Amino acid sequence: LQVNCVLSTSLSAPIILKQRLKSFGNYCGKFCTEDWGNDHNGRRVYGSIMLSVQFLVPLIIITFCYTAISFKLGKVNSSLILKQNQRAAVKRRQRTNRMLIGMVVAFSASWFTSVLFNVLRDYDRLPA
Repeated sequence: LQVNCVLSTSLSAPIILKQRLKSFGNYCGKFCTEDWGNDHNGRRVYGSIMLSVQFLVPLIIITFCYTAISFKLGKVNSSLILKQNQRAAVKRRQRTNRMLIGMVVAFSASWFTSVLFNVLRDYDRLPA
């Protein structure tokens, strides 16, 4: 638990230090924005670390786990499956595999646009 708290605090610290309230001319009120100043390299390093921690590592973990589950389900001893139940068992495994693949795709699709936007912003690839 302490390691988790230290890790999350250290990953959040740069953003806490770089947040600023900024007024935008046509809008009432102030908005919280990241202000990295001229530290483009720092923003890129931080963005790359967050990309890894928030997207790539979880994607690798769930892909590995679901692949292991899929292989485990596929290694059912054929002598244990009765002939009349064999077709139903194969269909269940196929449905389970599709669900596991769907979960990985859903995770990737739900995070992709946010991750892509942040990477493009961090590397100054967004139009001004």
